[in-house]
Amino acid sequence: MLRKLMKYEFKSTARLLLPLYGALLVLSLICKLFIGTNLDGANMSFLGGIPAKLSIAAYVITMVAVIIVTFIIIIQRFYKNLLCDEGYLMNTLPVSVWKNITSKLVVATVWSIVSVVVAMLSILIMAYSPGVINEIMVEISQIFSEGYDQIGVSVYIIPIELIILGLVQTILGTITIYTAISLGHLANRRKILSSFGAYIVINMIINTIVGIVTPMFVTALEGESISSINGCLTLVIIISVVLSAGLFAVCNYILKNKLNLE
Repeated sequence: MLRKLMKYEFKSTARLLLPLYGALLVLSLICKLFIGTNLDGANMSFLGGIPAKLSIAAYVITMVAVIIVTFIIIIQRFYKNLLCDEGYLMNTLPVSVWKNITSKLVVATVWSIVSVVVAMLSILIMAYSPGVINEIMVEISQIFSEGYDQIGVSVYIIPIELIILGLVQTILGTITIYTAISLGHLANRRKILSSFGAYIVINMIINTIVGIVTPMFVTALEGESISSINGCLTLVIIISVVLSAGLFAVCNYILKNKLNLE
């Protein structure tokens, strides 16, 4: 059932997001036609530079729209499907509450990652010039080769840890929003305002926990040893996973036992 929920969620959100991502990539290609391959600035000679200015402006607007729309959809899908009128239908389905939350969380995380990848790809398209890809690959290869000679296999572990940390932080950020919305919905009045307040309080609690735990390991960073950096990254990942699990449990409890759709 979880797979079906995710499939439905992807279909519903893809209708708006995929055309937006496609538009961003197309606009980056159009901008590239005016920028050229030498990265020496936009070509303003064609029709007084109006097409170049318009295409660049459209690209910037679309880039902002990708970020904003993705964020809004993450909030809207959870709020409308589970806490508004659609919640009556969702709660009649033979599916556990945690599966509803998980489907929203997974899809939101995927789209967040895709939006970042698409944005980076569009920037690479605009920054592309002949031979630049090969130069970048050579530089990266040299960095890893020299890093391996100096610090060993850790040079490969750190990027992996950073990727995992980025993924976990995305999940933590999303479930924080979901939990805040759920807590705010418990209020009899001004639910949206209460959700904002809950979000601020949750972040204060998270920052306090991190502030208490992190100093115990700060001394490990003295000397900037690679092993210490590995350890601190691992610690941050573990803390983020624990916080995400805790917020997920709170969100699940509220929707399962305290849900009020009135």
